[in-house]
Amino acid sequence: MKNSKILIKLPFVKVNISPYLLITAAALAISGLFSVFTLIVILCALFHELGHIFAMKLFKVKIYSLDLYLSGGVIRSDCALLNYKKELAVSFAGIFANLIFALGALIFHLFSRDIFPVFACFCNIFLAVLNIIPQKNLDGGRILFILSHMFFENEKADGICSAAFKASSVLFILSSLAALYFSRFNLSLAALCASVILGVFAENQPSSFSSET
Repeated sequence: MKNSKILIKLPFVKVNISPYLLITAAALAISGLFSVFTLIVILCALFHELGHIFAMKLFKVKIYSLDLYLSGGVIRSDCALLNYKKELAVSFAGIFANLIFALGALIFHLFSRDIFPVFACFCNIFLAVLNIIPQKNLDGGRILFILSHMFFENEKADGICSAAFKASSVLFILSSLAALYFSRFNLSLAALCASVILGVFAENQPSSFSSET
């Protein structure tokens, strides 16, 4: 099962879903832990990936697939062939998508007065801020890599990235704990946060824009 995936073909991208993701979702649903809040988190994460895909399509980047894991999504594409400025725009696109979603959820709340749009708004803001953190497997890590290599020599740029990745690890964990606190330690959200933390710090986790080989 290690290399097997569930394939879904959409008009704009192929989606490969890890069986472990489906098994975890099914287990949460059967146990009654899969809540509306968990579904909102998943939708916000998917909207983030769609922001990257939209930017790639805008720059005519070839996209091979969107792979969904317990720890998040990986877009396999030729994004590495772009120049630094365009790749920077692609890296920021997911963050902008979350901010747009947050604004839409806030406007919807003004008319509905429901708690779920409020949670969606905060969840998207959380994802946007989270992805600015310069961690290796997050957008912020790629953004730092691009900016440092634009202005510094490779050796110095690599040193800056390495130091930032280590310093941001503590901030990343604190951000995850904050999300759990504001959701009143929702158990299903706790499971998602744990899987994301494991994925971010996994050495063999592919980057957000993995090149096809």
